[in-house]
Amino acid sequence: MGRKKFSDLNEKQKLLIESFFKLKNLLYLTKANKRKFTLYFGDGKHVGRIRQEHSTGKKVKISPRNVRIFAFKKISQEKIYEKLKNYEGKTFKEFETKENTMDLFELKPMKNFFQIEINIDKEGKIKKGGHHKSSGNVVKENKEFNDKKISEIIEEFSKLDEKIFEIKI
Repeated sequence: MGRKKFSDLNEKQKLLIESFFKLKNLLYLTKANKRKFTLYFGDGKHVGRIRQEHSTGKKVKISPRNVRIFAFKKISQEKIYEKLKNYEGKTFKEFETKENTMDLFELKPMKNFFQIEINIDKEGKIKKGGHHKSSGNVVKENKEFNDKKISEIIEEFSKLDEKIFEIKI
């Protein structure tokens, strides 16, 4: 399932977008160069993001099984990302136990850290490929976003005739 236009989403996906992208679920932001913020959400059942600006375009994504980790340095993020390939098909716990002996990453967002989002399957194993490393740094303070602003972004995106929504229930 790839990206879809908002008009091509089913009712269940639209309702999930409406209920999920709320301030109470906003976990942190990332900021890269002169781009607008990317907003990261989680509610215990799903994780998601609203990417406002990127070289590959805007994106709204919700998925049920991902793990996010945070690297202190960009070079650490690159090393971790490469090591993920060796753990595809294995559990995240196995990856964490063997690869975090030098405290290369944290499981909670830390200011100025770099994020990696790891795709996990139904059995809790690391999927092959499709992992996401953010080029931006984690920003913990949120002075700009509230429920109204988040809704306005979603509404603006929903009016675009572009395939920017990737909603997995």
